[in-house]
Amino acid sequence: SRSANVPRADGSLLYAQVDFVNPYQQRSDLWVQRGGRERQITFGQRLSSPDARGDGEIVAAQIIPGATRLVRVSPDGKRIVPITTGSYDEQWTEPRWSHSGARIAASRWVRGNISQIIILDTLGRIVHIVSSGTSIEATPSWLPGDAGVLYSSDRDGSAQIYVERFDDPLTFAGATTFRLSSAATGLF
Repeated sequence: SRSANVPRADGSLLYAQVDFVNPYQQRSDLWVQRGGRERQITFGQRLSSPDARGDGEIVAAQIIPGATRLVRVSPDGKRIVPITTGSYDEQWTEPRWSHSGARIAASRWVRGNISQIIILDTLGRIVHIVSSGTSIEATPSWLPGDAGVLYSSDRDGSAQIYVERFDDPLTFAGATTFRLSSAATGLF
């Protein structure tokens, strides 16, 4: 499937893969590859967009009835704990651990066609909204030292790369946002 390969501290790669669980149903689960060996670590959990922290802890999006939510997954895949709620009015995707492992950046859609880049703590509490609008705000990624978040947005008509920098990564003080790209065809 289209999941990114996420390098883990132990040298393995983490990714999500869609598989048939019977002739009529597909489920997306987490897999780990080390060398040429692949091993499935979750089963029937509908997980996608995983990211691994330095200690092996995983954050991923999980499909639930009518919604998506963010979950934390243990390195072995045996423990899955929701950290956000999902509802018809709230969809989550593309979670990414900060370099320090203390925060998570993710994309959230809410009622009214509002797309946002959100920063949460490890328990799922929203601590900062990077971007919010009726445009597509997606693909967050942390700058070195957690000094800001890169993301894509089509707020000006075509998808471009934006960055929000923080003077203080702990409090988000002095946050400034600017556009980094200006590709005629758009950029993700």
